[in-house]
Amino acid sequence: MEILREMAPFIVGFLIGPALFLIIPRHWQGSRRFWSILGSALLLGVIVSFLMGELFLDLPEVVVAVIIDTSLVYTSSQVSYRLFWKSIFASRRQNVSSGVAVKP
Repeated sequence: MEILREMAPFIVGFLIGPALFLIIPRHWQGSRRFWSILGSALLLGVIVSFLMGELFLDLPEVVVAVIIDTSLVYTSSQVSYRLFWKSIFASRRQNVSSGVAVKP
């Protein structure tokens, strides 16, 4: 059970990449995109900490648990996007654009 507790933020971060890609508007660039992704990672870090029962401890332990879970969610979302999701989205975009751009 301890391994699930440690892997949950990583799994959530891995799966949140496609959802954020679909939710966040494409015209958002730079800091607006960064803060929206970091805010969602913070929210998911708090939710994961709550589900694992880490929010019912003393305040310093709660803060550390939320920071650790948030950093795991954010880091795993970025790593999984760069290593896995980016290639899938690029190939999908290429297939869609090649079908639309064909002229007789």
